[in-house]
Amino acid sequence: MALEWISPREWLNALEGVHLILIVEILLLLVSYVYFVVKAARLEYIGGLFGRHRIRVLGIVLGFLTVGYVLYVLAKIEPNQWVAIFLTAGLLAATAVYALATINLADKTTKMAREMREQTIVSSSATVLAKGIGEYEKQRRANVTSTGQDYFLYFEIYNAGKGPAIELRIFLMKGKNKKDALPDPHRETFLSAGETIDFLGGPNAEPNVSKLDERGTYFVACEYQTILSLDSKKWQRTWLPFTVLKELNGLEAESSKVWVIPQKSERERDVDEKDLIEWPEEHKIG
Repeated sequence: MALEWISPREWLNALEGVHLILIVEILLLLVSYVYFVVKAARLEYIGGLFGRHRIRVLGIVLGFLTVGYVLYVLAKIEPNQWVAIFLTAGLLAATAVYALATINLADKTTKMAREMREQTIVSSSATVLAKGIGEYEKQRRANVTSTGQDYFLYFEIYNAGKGPAIELRIFLMKGKNKKDALPDPHRETFLSAGETIDFLGGPNAEPNVSKLDERGTYFVACEYQTILSLDSKKWQRTWLPFTVLKELNGLEAESSKVWVIPQKSERERDVDEKDLIEWPEEHKIG
């Protein structure tokens, strides 16, 4: 018997209502499946609408409908039509293989992009920290034998990261509310990696740390941007909590001198501009 091909018109003439619905569903799912896979492959992050699990569920549904369609029409297939069916099945299989390969490629591309981004962030990020400097530390740096009572001298602000800090803002805070800044904050347009600056040093510094209340916890807050965060308008912020002592181990501090007891530093990432600390009005403590 000669091989006969089924023309599109003959297929349409043979279609019944359920038959047509199955074909339409399969075609729509196939187009959607390929679209989602290709779209996901172009995204850096495969998630949300283009999540891998959703794509796989769509593929499973497509497979079930295809099997149902095949079972539905098997009884109506003539022997000479099997070649066309096998060719169609091969085309569907090739599409499925392509889709799986695209998903795998998208996974590898996403992983590589994330690794490259992490390396870029590490190599260009700034980490601005505050440190209380006392008499002992200053003497140690000068290679001088430590003497005296290690009274507080100033705060040292330093960039411990590998990239510059941009638009650095330094505050002395009486709390962590954005309205809690005390007078005379400091600005630095640019602080290079490894660079340090002094903050609130000397007896004429305002506010004078020696006038702070011993019962309170205060903070040195540093807000800044990095090279990568300039476009996103996100800021980084670090906190150094500390307390002030005017008496230590039964010894009362000399006039206008105190001990500063620092606590563990804290860090915030991706701070919105609306949450930045407000620049304080001029006033004095005590």
